[in-house]
Amino acid sequence: MNTHLWIGEAGIVLEFVGAVLGVWFAWNTRKAWSFSEGAIIVEEIYDRYARARKEFQSQFGNQAIAFSLIGLGLVLQFVGNLPNH
Repeated sequence: MNTHLWIGEAGIVLEFVGAVLGVWFAWNTRKAWSFSEGAIIVEEIYDRYARARKEFQSQFGNQAIAFSLIGLGLVLQFVGNLPNH
């Protein structure tokens, strides 16, 4: 089998996994920020705000993982597309 082909394919898989993780992490952050329907109690606002703040603080690390996978996948695709001499 062609090694460069497998390296390029691994890059595509890593980019896909990184993109899916990025969307999943952002979706979880959005869920933490959403408020319930109807009347909102002040204590509920403080509770939701505290949970959302904690989620936003961890969001940087999560997105760094996702973008690192995307970047590594891009590098692997470049390596996989190098001439085979």
